[in-house]
Amino acid sequence: MTSKSTVNITGKVMTVKGPIDPESLGITLMHEHLFAIGTFEDAGRPDQFTPATESAVWHGGLTLESLHHHHKREGSIGGASVLKDEKMAIAEITEFRNWGGSTFADVTPIGLSRDPRALFRISTATSLNIVMGCSWYGTSSHPDDMDDRSVEELTD
Repeated sequence: MTSKSTVNITGKVMTVKGPIDPESLGITLMHEHLFAIGTFEDAGRPDQFTPATESAVWHGGLTLESLHHHHKREGSIGGASVLKDEKMAIAEITEFRNWGGSTFADVTPIGLSRDPRALFRISTATSLNIVMGCSWYGTSSHPDDMDDRSVEELTD
């Protein structure tokens, strides 16, 4: 008979490379996306938005301030914004580390290109802690039988 070995992770933070002590988190970005594919839709005319909104950035033309938004947009597929370049992700998150950052919470859900293996590689390459989200994005990416699943099935 084989027994399952269990590790007590109570009080730990789960990263893509395993549990760590909360004291090891350091400066943390709490809601970010290294990889994602999603659509951007205007909610109305551009003049209805303040410059701080995403829509105004897209309609405001290319400026030094909006360059990073347009750069991401260049890799779009069918009107969807695409973040899929692992080398670029490493370069950008390394900049965060170089400014004193320690932990990155990537909340990209199932259905929007969550990539656990790539997050592991990026964590290894940058020496940053990466906490990975584990959700579905809206009802469109839910499994067909989502409402019929038990808590245990969803946990699995």
